[in-house]
Amino acid sequence: MWTNFFKLRLFCCLLAVLMVVVLVINVTQVEYLDHETVSATFIDSSGQFVSSQ
Repeated sequence: MWTNFFKLRLFCCLLAVLMVVVLVINVTQVEYLDHETVSATFIDSSGQFVSSQ
């Protein structure tokens, strides 16, 4: 019984850590995209910054 409880607890902890990592990645991507939109600069296919003006 203890092994099943331990496995469930470990699974829940790993799932919580994974959710936090995904949340941090999504927030940083949204901030990056928001910054690029506000500054009106975009990255073209070659990786260069291009201004929309």
